[in-house]
Amino acid sequence: MLGRLSIIIVLVSLVVGPQPASSAVGPSAALMPSFTNNPSAQSNLPSGLVLNLERMIQARWVATGLAVPTPIEGASPSLIAQRLSVLRDLNDFAHMTISGLATAANGSEGEEDLIKQLDGLLERWSVKVAGAMSDLLDHPLVSSEGWFTISRFGVLADRNGVHLVRVAEGDPALQGRVLKTLIRLAPKGETDVENIELLVHRIAPVGDEHAASRGD
Repeated sequence: MLGRLSIIIVLVSLVVGPQPASSAVGPSAALMPSFTNNPSAQSNLPSGLVLNLERMIQARWVATGLAVPTPIEGASPSLIAQRLSVLRDLNDFAHMTISGLATAANGSEGEEDLIKQLDGLLERWSVKVAGAMSDLLDHPLVSSEGWFTISRFGVLADRNGVHLVRVAEGDPALQGRVLKTLIRLAPKGETDVENIELLVHRIAPVGDEHAASRGD
């Protein structure tokens, strides 16, 4: 058990590395909802594995500017699209790191607690992504249509937005609202019709896919 755990700890140490200065000081750090005070992250695992990983993700969140709400004055569609791309990149990194460590630990004797804590971290990250998406969708440049329409924000923004809403399982109400918006916008060519199917399969109860695709 110790051998495999040691490998996992080394991998995290290499990924985490030195923490950016912005993770400790600066106005953006004060604005950011911290999720490292969660008791489940405080463990007796060697090197505080989960706590260090959570701090690393938080530091990147601050360093990329996502901790600060999207500005209203001076904002542009390109800025909204850029923030979506940054959030998508960080989300992919967080999922790859957390899920990778959970997979590596799976089956190791005595590692049930580690897997449970990593799953908890993934759930807290999902809630965080949902909050960021709500911030973007409520922005005046977006709220009129309720989505990152292709004609205004581009195909990539539409695609990134759907991907992020799919993983924002911490807010099912948000997912349902977006699904209804996409159903309305698809006939206008303002979202890829495949996005509806992707979202339906992610959030609809088994056997209720047709109702969800109708927006019921």
